[in-house]
Amino acid sequence: MRRRTTETPSWRALPLVEVEWVDSCADAGWRAAKKERTDHPDLRCATAGYLFEERRGYVKIAQSLSAHDSVDNLMAIPRSAIRKITRLGPQAG
Repeated sequence: MRRRTTETPSWRALPLVEVEWVDSCADAGWRAAKKERTDHPDLRCATAGYLFEERRGYVKIAQSLSAHDSVDNLMAIPRSAIRKITRLGPQAG
C-alpha cells in the first residue's frame, strides 16, 4: 500500500494497470421473485488507467495524466468490488 502523502505523484512514476471489478445494480418496480432469483446480469467490469492512489478501502485510477501534475477522470473503486489488479506495459511484472 502506498504511503499517505499530500503531494501528487510524479506522472511518470505511476504504473499502468487494469482493474477487474464487479459493479452493483438496482431496479425499481414489482417483479416476479422467482424470475429475479434466476435472472442475474453480468456485472463484471474492467477499467484501465494509471494507479493514482491505493487505500485500505479503495483504489483510485486516473484516465489521463499531464506533465504538469494534472489528472483527468479519476475513478475510485471499492476494494470489496475488486477481483484482480494487473500491471500493464513496460513496468509490468
